[in-house]
Amino acid sequence: MPWLSKFCNIPQGGESIFLLGLVGGFPVGAQCISQTSIPEKDAQRMLGFCNNCGPAFIFGILGCFFSDKMIPLVLMIIQATTALIIAHLWPGNSQNAYYLHMKQLTISQAVQRAIHSMVTVCAWIILGNVILAFAQRWFFPFLPSLLCIALSGMLELTNGCFLLPNISSENLRFILAAGFICFGGVCVLLQIHAIMSNHSICMTSCIFQKLLQAIVGMAIATLYVRVGIASVFIAIIIAIPAKKAVEKMLALLYNGTDKGGIPHAISQTD
Repeated sequence: MPWLSKFCNIPQGGESIFLLGLVGGFPVGAQCISQTSIPEKDAQRMLGFCNNCGPAFIFGILGCFFSDKMIPLVLMIIQATTALIIAHLWPGNSQNAYYLHMKQLTISQAVQRAIHSMVTVCAWIILGNVILAFAQRWFFPFLPSLLCIALSGMLELTNGCFLLPNISSENLRFILAAGFICFGGVCVLLQIHAIMSNHSICMTSCIFQKLLQAIVGMAIATLYVRVGIASVFIAIIIAIPAKKAVEKMLALLYNGTDKGGIPHAISQTD
């Protein structure tokens, strides 16, 4: 799919990682990146937009919180659109073609890695729930309920989504849900970091990509409430010519020498 690699500025052959990151759920994208021969600078750039919420969660859980049965499909479309937009906007210019191959593993190594990944993900989910329970006990009673729901979703996706029914406005519930799935939560970011711990990759750009994806997702969801599915096409039309402006803004914000960070990504376009 040459058009996808060109639009997302990823190496030809990396499209499979992008697509798996859309349909596999968190943190399948990071797992694929860690097990392939993709170059480090491309791996770091792809880490943000190649990790997304899976359709099983969106259709199986989020769909229960809305009366309109089309909302899960719309949320899935919004998430895919935001991932494409971030991939297009984020600085980088790697159009090299290469053969993407998985690292050779024995059955024993494959099982060990699978167990390690499962334990890592579960451990961070448990820790996220513990932190969230502590916050709900000692801090949330003093905060507005809407802010508590937003903070819960930013910390741990599942818990935040289960609090959405406490919001009476379905439109506001929809907008927050779009933000939650596009960001993924701090717990997911820690899972990604743990999976990539054996690689010399900085998480800074991934964090800011997910934050920007959440903002764009909520903006599209807000526009969807007004104009319907046309909001997706409007967002793409606006994003295409905005690439240079975003690159300049990031260059001003990150005028440093952090190896492997955002300045490194920007330098690839020079």
